[in-house]
Amino acid sequence: MALSGPARLRVDGRFLALGDKRIFLKCVTFGPFPSDAELDPATEFPRIAASGFNAIRVYTGATQRLLDCAQENGLQVLVGIPWEWSRDFLAEPRLRAEGELRLLSFLREQGTHAALGALIVANEIPSGLVRWMGPSRVRQALEDLIDLCREEAPELPIAYSNYPSTEYLEPRNADFSAFNVYLENRESQALYLPRLQNIAGDRPILITEFGLDTIRNPEDTQASLLTGHLEECLAAGLAGTTFFAWSDRWTSRGAQMEDWAFGLTRRDKSEKPVLEALRKVLPKISTARVTAPLKDDALRISVVVCTHNGAAHLEACLRACCALDYPDFEVLVVDDGSTDQTPELTARFPEVRYLRQEHGGLSNARNYGANAATGELIAYTDDDCQPDV
Repeated sequence: MALSGPARLRVDGRFLALGDKRIFLKCVTFGPFPSDAELDPATEFPRIAASGFNAIRVYTGATQRLLDCAQENGLQVLVGIPWEWSRDFLAEPRLRAEGELRLLSFLREQGTHAALGALIVANEIPSGLVRWMGPSRVRQALEDLIDLCREEAPELPIAYSNYPSTEYLEPRNADFSAFNVYLENRESQALYLPRLQNIAGDRPILITEFGLDTIRNPEDTQASLLTGHLEECLAAGLAGTTFFAWSDRWTSRGAQMEDWAFGLTRRDKSEKPVLEALRKVLPKISTARVTAPLKDDALRISVVVCTHNGAAHLEACLRACCALDYPDFEVLVVDDGSTDQTPELTARFPEVRYLRQEHGGLSNARNYGANAATGELIAYTDDDCQPDV
């Protein structure tokens, strides 16, 4: 039986949360390791947690012992289950069926464990194979797989780890957008990471792999790039990131990787400079919402809420609007001929400007609000929405 523990990881708007507390997911990949050089979670997880991480990502499932150890150290576990997604699983239905069985079997065994943070149904289907099978058919297969797993574990966040070469493959029913991104200079990250918001829409974005090889690059360069990456993720409004990898010990499909060294620690378990650099900054990052520095002359924003008989939802909307963390803004309610309690409810918020017109529809109401606004920027929202503060 799984240990009792805190609330499960969940989606909170465009971010992630544990219970009522929004968090920034600080994750590192763990394994798979060579069979003769395994790393023990009981030894390594305390080191990972002490470095400021709050999550790990594994690729080959998770045992009860690993999940229990993660829970004891305050770590969420993002789990992948290996199956043959790098082959034409549409032409060979057996491969897809085996994947479904493996995923469902894991969820039936461990799906309710408190440390299980998310399920990743597949990872980086090769772009050439996607084109061969047909992008729309592959995306539909991924969406079907997510639906199948969601039936078994409805409260567990589920996603597919995508990568830039197949942006078009993003499943529409994933709980969050997961991307493996390897960009070796900060300027490229600053340009690309915000672009992911256009792909994700209203969902959280989690980087599920990011790292730098220290065979081909100096270890100090790795330290600089990874700490800078954290800052770029926060600036882009991402929900978290995952560093690849905890250790230079690593296998791929059973073969030990000797010519790559992405680890934060070396094969002998000693620390690279990057780990000390991350240890200085990771504990200071608790929530995903880090307000970007604003200039003294920040543009004034007018938040315009158009409503018609929306009193049932309006109070929560106005409370959220008035709590926005921004130096110069106003909130306007345009009452489009309501016959309910909209005027009386709006009067409870003296800082809100109330405007009323005869019922003329949303377009007329928005134009009325725009004409009355004093801001240099206008942000429209509906009466049943609650903007992030």
